[in-house]
Amino acid sequence: MERNLYLDNMKFILILLVVLGHFANLNRLIPIFGIVNNIIYSFHMPLFIFVSGYLSKKILAHRRKEIDQVLYTYFVFEILNLAFTKITSIGHGDYNVFVPTDQNWYLLGIFFWRLFLPYYYNFKKTTSFIATVIIALSIGFYDQFNTFLGLYRIIYFMPFFVLGGICNDINYFRYRYSRFRYMFLTLLFASFLIIAIISLYSTELNKAIAYAFTPFKGYSSPSIKEELLRFSLRSIGFIISLIISFCFLFIVPNKKTFYTHLGKHTLNVYLLHMFFVFLVNWIFEANNITIFTMFITSIFTSILITVLLSSDLVNKMMLPLTNCNKMISLFKRSWFGASGLGLTHER
Repeated sequence: MERNLYLDNMKFILILLVVLGHFANLNRLIPIFGIVNNIIYSFHMPLFIFVSGYLSKKILAHRRKEIDQVLYTYFVFEILNLAFTKITSIGHGDYNVFVPTDQNWYLLGIFFWRLFLPYYYNFKKTTSFIATVIIALSIGFYDQFNTFLGLYRIIYFMPFFVLGGICNDINYFRYRYSRFRYMFLTLLFASFLIIAIISLYSTELNKAIAYAFTPFKGYSSPSIKEELLRFSLRSIGFIISLIISFCFLFIVPNKKTFYTHLGKHTLNVYLLHMFFVFLVNWIFEANNITIFTMFITSIFTSILITVLLSSDLVNKMMLPLTNCNKMISLFKRSWFGASGLGLTHER
């Protein structure tokens, strides 16, 4: 099957931004990192999830594959994150598998999004999208969704997945609006500039923008006024994310580039990168290095992590961890291989 070069380019760029975004998020109180954090988080996950929805649109019914691969991978990496945290005292691994560790919420998101997506095809596209947006923005008023299974983030990002699922042909879509490309690019960079200026203007505005774009929790507050303010921020953030994500579609090349082939294995990067990000950031904190050095190192380290973890070798090593059937097959080969060597043969 011929791969979509445009989507591979898109996936590589976005996964690189995911890695850099986590460096920025861990150091977001430092002004330059705060700016990068707010710019990246304004669109990278919405667009990444849109692409995931687009690639899932052929799913018309529930599949065992979602359990064998997606849920299996979730539990494997919850265990790995827990082991990593206990051994190194770095990271956020926890015994409670019902509260996703860091990036693992996305796996549960994929599971639930794909579970519900086939039902959306029974309704008009506009109706499906608008209804999902209303639910996504309203769900923040209910505290119960904040931590359990990462449901708040999953529901908040559902509209982007649905949008990808109901998009017929992204290449035709880009071609149709290509005559406005420079206008979209101007709007994109103007949006980035405005976010940067506001983020730098004051610490409070920096935090407000970060809250608008990072749905880690809902609007819970003792004050109704504060809840409504948070709801407004998140709603504005949602709209801006839609606009920026749309404009970003026109900056990605649609032909083969030197990094196109690296867009095949972005899930591996997503699952593994935090182990390296936490370690490198620990080195930052353990050594008195300048902010400039931290920033430049974060960029080059993000590129290095993304390239290495996108390799075919890493993908081959990851298969038993991301596919239950591959693990069972490996176990059987190991067991019968041992038997064949006489290691389990009784005399």
